[in-house]
Amino acid sequence: MQYDLIIGIDPAGIGNNGIVIYSNETNRIIYTETFNTTHVFESKNRFKRILSIIKEQFFDKKILVIVENFFLSSK
Repeated sequence: MQYDLIIGIDPAGIGNNGIVIYSNETNRIIYTETFNTTHVFESKNRFKRILSIIKEQFFDKKILVIVENFFLSSK
């Protein structure tokens, strides 16, 4: 299956987080952002805002999301 967009997410939670969006249609990176957070809640909200915008703008595209390996719980 060919995807229109590939989204790579690096969710550090606390520290440096990142997201990159690659378009297979143009063979280019169309968005990249790195941001530093001090709380997991802040990181989570930032990703939710970014992904909400992507969902609105690219609702008709096939999207593959790749998330770097991370812990779901600190316990």
